[in-house]
Amino acid sequence: MKEKLLKVFDKAADKTAARKPTSINVFFSHDSYYYNLIPLKRSEKAAFAARDNDFQLDGFLIFPLSAVEDIRSKGRKYNEIMRAEGVCNDLAIPDIDISSMKKVCRHFEKSGECISVETDDDYYIGKVTQVSGKHILFEWFDARGEWYEPVRIKISDIRLITYMSRYVQVFSEHIEKR
Repeated sequence: MKEKLLKVFDKAADKTAARKPTSINVFFSHDSYYYNLIPLKRSEKAAFAARDNDFQLDGFLIFPLSAVEDIRSKGRKYNEIMRAEGVCNDLAIPDIDISSMKKVCRHFEKSGECISVETDDDYYIGKVTQVSGKHILFEWFDARGEWYEPVRIKISDIRLITYMSRYVQVFSEHIEKR
């Protein structure tokens, strides 16, 4: 089953690389909702995709392949409209090593950029302050814009990292910097 899902992802990623971006629905084990994603690349352990939100790009998602429940095509008409609207014309793909989730976390530790991290039970917005062993320390803020002491998260518990989404970017611009 997993191989079939990966073929759908890879086929869409190949089309995106050929300047024919293709959106797919990705269902995750930790969430009952699906995400519209434009696959960019994957490794043996993780995948990297742009988020498609109603024909507009809304950041990037990085996730372990083990978190994927199902992948479905969005359909030919949807993708034709997306291409006609030029949704991916200015897509700049960040250079992030996705060979492991630990390397992804190290990237964000070094960059200091705000991201969101989802586990089976929690959702955090903030910054990776340290990567050590099998854990990260994640300094986070809440919906009131208040920062909290770093929480320790097992890397293997991370189901989704969102990077450069409008929600994360706008929120992080309007809180006190740390």
